[in-house]
Amino acid sequence: MPRITWRAIAIAAAALVLAPAAGARADAVADWNRIALNSVLESRQSTPEALNTLATVHAAMFESLNFVEARYMPRYVVEQPSPLAMPGDAAVAAAAQYVLAEAYPDRRVALDKELHASLEPIDGDRAVSTTEIVGRNLATIVWIARARASSAPAAPIRAAPAINPQTWDRIVDLVAGKSLRPIEKARIYALISIAADESMTAASRIGRTSPQARATRPCAPCAVQAAVDAVLRLEFGSDGFADSLPSLVYPDSQAIVQVNFVGGPDDSVAAGEQLGARIGRHVSRTFYGPRNE
Repeated sequence: MPRITWRAIAIAAAALVLAPAAGARADAVADWNRIALNSVLESRQSTPEALNTLATVHAAMFESLNFVEARYMPRYVVEQPSPLAMPGDAAVAAAAQYVLAEAYPDRRVALDKELHASLEPIDGDRAVSTTEIVGRNLATIVWIARARASSAPAAPIRAAPAINPQTWDRIVDLVAGKSLRPIEKARIYALISIAADESMTAASRIGRTSPQARATRPCAPCAVQAAVDAVLRLEFGSDGFADSLPSLVYPDSQAIVQVNFVGGPDDSVAAGEQLGARIGRHVSRTFYGPRNE
């Protein structure tokens, strides 16, 4: 187990002595979801990079809040045996800020200001500074586990955002319309963005590792959309959108394999949808399930 995990546990345990019970807080999950999306959009990253960053932020937010509340099974950090008397929104804000600052160092000053503004309303809580450290430490673990290290040259900067903000806004509206606690919202965002990221990665790799393989290469944006749809259907049942969501991602040279496979475009769409649906179901069923009491 990484040393930093035990350090985070030790700090969290110390906070039990220092911290009063946390009262009602502002929704840091909603605030930092917005900050994360804006940061990703402004970065003009390639589609795979943008999805990976967004998924890493959402995973760090959820894992940090879940470490405090101990409601679901974690994926990247140790399981906390019981809830902690700590301000969860401070952990969320610190975790999100850490990942975004690592992903976009040129935005660090602006992100520091956002973190200060996020923590200012609860600055009188003696546990805030301790919880902030816990959030950063947990985010470090998630960042190390999820962020992609690549020796390849940096992808060219896009002229337009890789993620469709209107689609993400509709997802946010759907989640906001439910009677969900912040940790439940954080879980949904994490499931959606992780499924989208894993679908993009899987679709983009098929055919590239073995270019001569006579196989239909899946449409990567189609896989992403199918994964998002699968998560929403499993989490909310049929109580979702009346109309289909527009594509969450815009295709670019980094995101989609050219259609030069055996078959045709219709086969690519079908292959992408099948791949994405399978990954979306897998993520929703195996990530962040309820704790076994």
